Amino acid sequence: SHSVIKYGFTWVVNSEQLDDQVVFSVENIQLSVEFNPLLSWIRMSEFNDSLLKHEQGHFDLAEIIRRKHQKIFENEFYNKHFPTRGQNDAQRKQYAKEDSGKMISLKVEELNNVSVFSADNTLSSNTYFSHNLEVPFEIRWRTSTANKYKFWRVYTGVKFLYNFSNRFENVASNKVKTAYSDVSAYNALQYGLTFSAGYDAFNFHVFYGMSPLYKDAKMGNEVIDSSVLKFGLIFYFL
Repeated sequence: SHSVIKYGFTWVVNSEQLDDQVVFSVENIQLSVEFNPLLSWIRMSEFNDSLLKHEQGHFDLAEIIRRKHQKIFENEFYNKHFPTRGQNDAQRKQYAKEDSGKMISLKVEELNNVSVFSADNTLSSNTYFSHNLEVPFEIRWRTSTANKYKFWRVYTGVKFLYNFSNRFENVASNKVKTAYSDVSAYNALQYGLTFSAGYDAFNFHVFYGMSPLYKDAKMGNEVIDSSVLKFGLIFYFL
């Protein structure tokens, strides 16, 4: 036997003028659990009450997940305003429908622990923010003495990072900004190699990430395999 259970989504989009910007809101999100009889089948020779209860258990589990996700979607979208695009009311309403659908699709993918990103050549800026707890383990060499405060130093080792907040912001060519916070595809636990060297207060620093930036993320059908490379200056004041 084989049964197919799907989720259905409906929502209402309202657009309005807020100050000097046109925004939209998402309301009345309804999730439903649907049994698809056309894609399901059973051998009549195997039909019995135990099998029926087993398949009903699958549906009951799907309904429990639906109720949980219903609350997640309400917390994510209700009582919030999102910027939209367009030169007139008709265009703004159309873009509001499209953008709300994309936002809900992204949330569904996050809940399924799979994020699918898309390429967009119309963005004028794309900014990423993260707040991490960093724990370095380093071997340190320096030419300091008890009375010498200006010296050479070389540090190298491994650093572990735990991300507790991330935010992605992009601005389209029409000045519309879209932001996503705490994206589940972002790899919260990362690690990499560190190297820093310099004299006195000024030191050159490099971090090379050994773990992927994203987990279970795709660009279309291609898996995103990105890591972090950071370099800059570290200042020591004694």
